[in-house]
Amino acid sequence: MFQPKHLLIAIILGGLFIPSVSWADNTDDIIKYRKAVYTSMRGHIGAISRIVRAGLGDYKGHITDHAVAIQNAAKIVPSMFPEGSDFGDTGALESIWTDQKGFEKASQRLVDASGELVTVSQSGDMKAIGKAVGAVGGACKNCHDNYRASN
Repeated sequence: MFQPKHLLIAIILGGLFIPSVSWADNTDDIIKYRKAVYTSMRGHIGAISRIVRAGLGDYKGHITDHAVAIQNAAKIVPSMFPEGSDFGDTGALESIWTDQKGFEKASQRLVDASGELVTVSQSGDMKAIGKAVGAVGGACKNCHDNYRASN
């Protein structure tokens, strides 16, 4: 026999699963988003490196734009790892969430190094720019060593 209370219970229980499905879809999008941000950072670092290594003096003026883009991306890194986005197609280690202060400190190191790159890039000194790019790479490596699974 049909009882309205059973329908109500089914609706309530069914509703409990909707947010988890939505969250799972959202988590996948968050992971794809942060991968896109990191890909863009890698592209900007590669562009600066190419200008410096190949001595592309005509493009020296582009370096600051690339450096600013790296710094802006670095500033949002901690916010790209919300609670619950530690599963799926990600190389992020659990330590991002269990050692948030350490992760934020490592992220700040990237912000600082990229800020120095912005400053140095305005000088046009290719040797100093190359050194600053190396410092940005070191900040990336520092974070990868502790918070990213090996490829």
